[in-house]
Amino acid sequence: MPRRARSYEKHVPLPDPKFSSVKYAKFINYLMERGKKTTSQKIFYSALDIVEEKMKANKDSEVTDSRQIFDTALKNVSPIM
Repeated sequence: MPRRARSYEKHVPLPDPKFSSVKYAKFINYLMERGKKTTSQKIFYSALDIVEEKMKANKDSEVTDSRQIFDTALKNVSPIM
């Protein structure tokens, strides 16, 4: 039996420093290995920059914002139910 009362609050990570989004911070935490958070942030932000450059180069695309593309990609891979 525990000596203290159990806390039922879920931990919400702090928002990421660049976009102030909890969703991006959570993805960066999943991307992180061995506690290297700054390395995973660099990888994530550079990937968003690369996606934005490629979408600007593609004239046929109607969406050029990399954050919107990431949000739709995350929605596509999430479970429906």
